[in-house]
Amino acid sequence: MFMVTHKARKLGKLCEDWQAEMNQLSEKVRRGEVNYTPEEIHAMVVDPRRIGAKRARKSKLDSEKKKVAKQDKEISKLQRRERNLREYLNEVLKMLGCDPVPDDIEDESLNKREHEVDDGFTWDDLQKDENDYAGDNDDLQVDGFADDNDDNQEKELSGEDE
Repeated sequence: MFMVTHKARKLGKLCEDWQAEMNQLSEKVRRGEVNYTPEEIHAMVVDPRRIGAKRARKSKLDSEKKKVAKQDKEISKLQRRERNLREYLNEVLKMLGCDPVPDDIEDESLNKREHEVDDGFTWDDLQKDENDYAGDNDDLQVDGFADDNDDNQEKELSGEDE
């Protein structure tokens, strides 16, 4: 309770100081001592309420950074645990006389997932679609060659001038 009332008093004092500073500048403008527009005066004098909003945004950003760091730490902990379990499994399989589980099986599945788009199409499907639709438009490039180049080569071979 004390903290809230203390902060409210402090903010009230800041607002009073801000208002007094605004009044002083306005009075100087009325007397002709300075040539400021009201917008320039507002820009010169920092509103304490804006300071609080800036502080709140910074606090939210800091909390997001902490959350991401915590998630990264959790991920590394899970990866370490997975590595330890894999080593334990391989030791048990050796004791039983079985071959250990190869690591490259998992890597192949990761490589397959790496080339997938969110909707389930692979990059090969997208390349095939590009090639299928490239025939509809003569100006599109197919496999890095423009159709204009093919036309120019045909003209050169036939001996025609442009």
